[in-house]
Amino acid sequence: MFDIEKEYLEAKKFSADLVIMFFGANVPKKYDTLTNLTITFGERYEQLRNYLDNGINTKFIHSQGFYIRPRLDAEKEIVAEKHCDMFVSIEDIRALDESHGRFNHPSDYGMRLIAERFLKYINKIL
Repeated sequence: MFDIEKEYLEAKKFSADLVIMFFGANVPKKYDTLTNLTITFGERYEQLRNYLDNGINTKFIHSQGFYIRPRLDAEKEIVAEKHCDMFVSIEDIRALDESHGRFNHPSDYGMRLIAERFLKYINKIL
């Protein structure tokens, strides 16, 4: 099993003021239809969020992934709401044909739009 404390120890030591949680693309597609899981993506996602929280002043920004994965997005949004963190929608960006590059990854333009969106939210909380 993936060990959050081992894999993210250096990030924890850094004690960031701001953490942007933008991932989930490598979660196998079969997850979207699985039931009776012993632990969900959302539960592990929240464990990571809590592990990275320095307990003093860490702000978190959560985001939809670039790939359209409603279950993952919903689980991330639940964690954001539970902790009163910001949740960023990029629905409009991922709907733009020109934001897609090779293999459905964001193009340079798509990456710029995503970065600009995050910056907009960062400016709201700092």
